[in-house]
Amino acid sequence: TLSNWLRPGDYLRDIAKSASEKSLVDVNPTLATAGKKIEWAKALAGHVPSSVVQPFADNAVIAVVLLSLLAGLALRKTSREFPKEFAPVENVIEVLHRVVEHIITLVVKLVPIAVFSVVAKTVGEHGLAPLKGLAVYLGVCLLGLFLQAALVYQSWIVFVARTGFIRFWTHAREAVTYALGASSSLATLPVTLRGLDQLGVTRESSRLAACVGTNLNNDGILLYEALAALLVAQAYGIELSYLEQIGVAISCVIAGIGIAGVPEAGLISLALVLATAGLPLELLPVLLSVDWVLSRARAATNVLADFTVALLLDRWNQKNS
Repeated sequence: TLSNWLRPGDYLRDIAKSASEKSLVDVNPTLATAGKKIEWAKALAGHVPSSVVQPFADNAVIAVVLLSLLAGLALRKTSREFPKEFAPVENVIEVLHRVVEHIITLVVKLVPIAVFSVVAKTVGEHGLAPLKGLAVYLGVCLLGLFLQAALVYQSWIVFVARTGFIRFWTHAREAVTYALGASSSLATLPVTLRGLDQLGVTRESSRLAACVGTNLNNDGILLYEALAALLVAQAYGIELSYLEQIGVAISCVIAGIGIAGVPEAGLISLALVLATAGLPLELLPVLLSVDWVLSRARAATNVLADFTVALLLDRWNQKNS
């Protein structure tokens, strides 16, 4: 609603136009054409993988997630059938996982240099005008996350979970403050669990919501990705219908499943969402310049989501016990 009403992407059209003219988008000119229509039905049909390799080559996140789910289920079943024989396979997977972690660590270390270069290039070509567009984008994102935390969560907590406003924030403020500093809801998990214990939430509810549910309950990332995807479409003059916008939101939900609880992880999954929806990726480096602030706001929102779900689960258990 905020994105459609305030249209922050309109303030970044000059940058989007310049990026399209100087990027590999020229290979597919339709991406740079204003008024481009997203064939959503065709895109949804394309999410069903036709091979094991193609989704990775096309960067089709939903197809990759589907393949990952199938592979995980098959590996889990196989490990139960042949526990001894499966041990070497687990070792190989663990080693590959560690290799990927090292690669990501190296990439993250290069991010500040990349952000500096992109900002210097953008200011050199367009002056300080793009800062206005980034300020609008940042403000709209922060406003959306604030409304989610202040209105949606507090309504559920006070009126459904029956937890007082002052009592809730007395025990939740430490975790929220930590999330703002650490920029990670996963790193905040021990503080979140301590706050839930102080609120009197049972261990069963708190562990289910904060430990297990944290892989699915990433409201901050989902809201940010949906708004950013609409912003990119607006910047390129691509008008999405409400049905197509819902489709983008569903893609954000799927991309957020099992996302890593590390800083800037939301930006990585945003790239996958844009690629899945057929939207250009050239604005991502520019958006990264203000993601230091948004990453912290997303983490705080995710922590509040964990608190809310835990309180609701505990309330529901009390009613049914």
